Order: sequence, then C-alpha cells, then structure tokens
Amino acid sequence: MAYTFMAESSKPVDWKALHGAVMPIRKRVELFPIPESNGLGFSVPQRQRNGLAWEEFTQLVDVLKKFEMDVY
Repeated sequence: MAYTFMAESSKPVDWKALHGAVMPIRKRVELFPIPESNGLGFSVPQRQRNGLAWEEFTQLVDVLKKFEMDVY
C-alpha cells in the first residue's frame, strides 16, 4: 500500500530542470511521469511513512509549486 499523489501543470514543464530540482531531495518518495496529463506522480510507500518521508514530501511540494504545478 502507498499514498499516491499527482502534480500537473497547464503549462509546459521543463522536465530537465524539474528533475535536477527534485533528485537531491528524493530518497523515500517514489516519482513517476504521467505523460498524458503533463504531470508527475509521486508515491509514499507504507513502509516509508514516517516523519522523514513527510519532510521530504513537503519539500517536494514546495519545488513543484515553483514549477507552477498543482498537487492532488
């Protein structure tokens, strides 16, 4: 089981820049592309659910907002 979220943008995304911004943060949260919606999926596995994963999640959301992505 996992907690899964999606971020998407109505504007084109600079995927290379986004990748560079999230990779130093990402250790517990799994990321995957959603090409049909110009989006990015991310998932927190149940086994990784703890305070460190929550901190990482909030840092990722901050980065995604800088890229004008909405998180669902």
